[in-house]
Amino acid sequence: MGQKQASAEATRAFTARVEYRRAVVVNEAAENKARANRERRLSAALRENLKRRKVQARARSLDTRTSDAAAAHDSAGIREKDKEEA
Repeated sequence: MGQKQASAEATRAFTARVEYRRAVVVNEAAENKARANRERRLSAALRENLKRRKVQARARSLDTRTSDAAAAHDSAGIREKDKEEA
């Protein structure tokens, strides 16, 4: 193998390594961007889910309070006694 031929092969090998590294960097950048987009999307979905669950919990709490108060009052029979006396 001559010196020029060896030099040409070394140059091709170096160029191939540089191109490979460039491709890897581009792929990593694309993966990082995709990962960041996915994390943002999931984060937004979790926030919306939390908001929805809070609203549901508040609604259940209000339903429980009103039904407990009405049930406790009715179980004592106070309204029936008041109606009979009137």
